[in-house]
Amino acid sequence: MTLFLLGVSFARMDVRLSPKSGLPIVALLSVCAAKMILLPIIGVFVTRAMMAGGLIQPESKVQIFVAIFLSGTPSAIKSV
Repeated sequence: MTLFLLGVSFARMDVRLSPKSGLPIVALLSVCAAKMILLPIIGVFVTRAMMAGGLIQPESKVQIFVAIFLSGTPSAIKSV
């Protein structure tokens, strides 16, 4: 049901399209930059904050690695 509502809201959006290709180039580039650059950086900072707050022990190298690794992977891989 949630995916259906998300699709409906995307269908109603008014997005500026590129005159040559008909694709929303600015939206595509900003989503790509956010997923590939911004979110992994935020994930590293959140993991460091969890270590400073005591939620993750600094000796637990595997847990730190998994937390940072999952923050940088695409969401389709996380569900497998």
